[in-house]
Amino acid sequence: MSPGVKLTQLDLPFQGILAGLSAKRYDFVATSLTITQKRMDKYAFSYPISTAAIAILKRKGDDRITKPEDMGGMRIGTQAGSSQLTVIENFEKEVLIPQGEGYKSIKHFTDYNEAYAALASRRIDIVPQALPNLAPIVKQRPDMFEIVQPAFGPETYYGWVGRKDADSASLVQFFSDGIEKLQKSGKLAELQQKWFGFTMDLPVGELPTPQH
Repeated sequence: MSPGVKLTQLDLPFQGILAGLSAKRYDFVATSLTITQKRMDKYAFSYPISTAAIAILKRKGDDRITKPEDMGGMRIGTQAGSSQLTVIENFEKEVLIPQGEGYKSIKHFTDYNEAYAALASRRIDIVPQALPNLAPIVKQRPDMFEIVQPAFGPETYYGWVGRKDADSASLVQFFSDGIEKLQKSGKLAELQQKWFGFTMDLPVGELPTPQH
C-alpha cells in the first residue's frame, strides 16, 4: 500500500543527516541509525531494521586480537559523530583500562569507508563497527578483512527516522508496518541471510527501550 507520497532519494554525508531532517530538507532518513534515548527524545524511530551490536574488523591473519578484550594498545578507527564511538569509549573505561591498557589512539574519519581503507593500509589496527555493516565488507574482501566476535557493548538496534511531529507520524508508521510485515512473513530473515550471511533476532511490532 502506497503512503501517497512521491519518492525522491538523496545521498548525503552522515554527520549532517539528522540536522537536515529537523530543518525539513527531507522527510525521512532511511539509513542505519542506532536507536538511542537521546535520539528518541528528538526524533521518531521506525521499528528496528537490524541489530547494531558492535563487532571488530581486522586485517585477515592479524592474530593480535581474537576478542574485544584484546583492543588495549590498538589504534582504533571510527566514523566522526557515530553512536558507536560512545560504546567504544565506555568499553575502554569499563573494561580495557581496569585490565591494564586503553587504546593507543582513536582516529575519526568522515565515513567508515575511509576507516576501512586506513585499516587495509595499516594506518590503524581495527575498526569496531556494527556487525551488519561489517559483514558485506568481509564478503567483498575476504582476502583482506575478517570479523572478530563476540559483539560487545549494550544490546542496540538500527532503525529509520522521521520527525517527531503530527505530519510525520503516518509516514513513520507506514515504514514500521512494512518492517513488521516483512518480519512476520519471514522475508526479512531471507534478505538478512542473502546480504549478511546470517539472520538477526529483532523485536517484532515494537520499539525497544534503548539501553543508552
